[in-house]
Amino acid sequence: MSLKHTILAMLETGEITGYGIAKKFNGTFGFIWNASHQQIYQELAKLSKVGLVDYQSIIQSGKPNKKIYKITSSGLQELRKWIENPMDLPKIKDQLMVKLFVGHLVKPEVIQSQIKQHRKLHQEKLDTLCEATQENNNDTSVNNKLAHLAIKRGIALHQSWLQWATEVQDVLEELESPENGSPMNLQTTLEESVTLESSE
Repeated sequence: MSLKHTILAMLETGEITGYGIAKKFNGTFGFIWNASHQQIYQELAKLSKVGLVDYQSIIQSGKPNKKIYKITSSGLQELRKWIENPMDLPKIKDQLMVKLFVGHLVKPEVIQSQIKQHRKLHQEKLDTLCEATQENNNDTSVNNKLAHLAIKRGIALHQSWLQWATEVQDVLEELESPENGSPMNLQTTLEESVTLESSE
């Protein structure tokens, strides 16, 4: 999957500005793909150059001209061709999971703090997707039904993450409890070991 096809997929639903595309990446498309404003406008320029998208410039008084983009027939053909191609499982890069693997090197509250931060972000994304399911609830068209299924997948992902996070926090709270002895912190143990070795 590429940013090119993600933008083409957005434009297939209707004409939109570059700013509107950026808002979609922060909203309903946020669980599918991430892109900065710079990346979006650079990709739109490439797509326009090869004829996959077209745009209309709207003159604005006292502001830069606004470009409204639309997908071309060549863009639709490229999108159909991409849809028909088989694909591999998506590659996952999750820094928090790596930190959890080696979380024993720090105090439990360090991981706890980051889990809480991510919980807030996942809840915000979940709320956005839940709102999106209500916007076109009465639209029974095929494209809306399929888009609704994609959004439901995003909702399930965030709900699952939040449920998992609760389990993680429960375990971390147990590790922080005085009843379990000293809090988990292998880093302190290692530092003490190095100190002892140095003094010998």
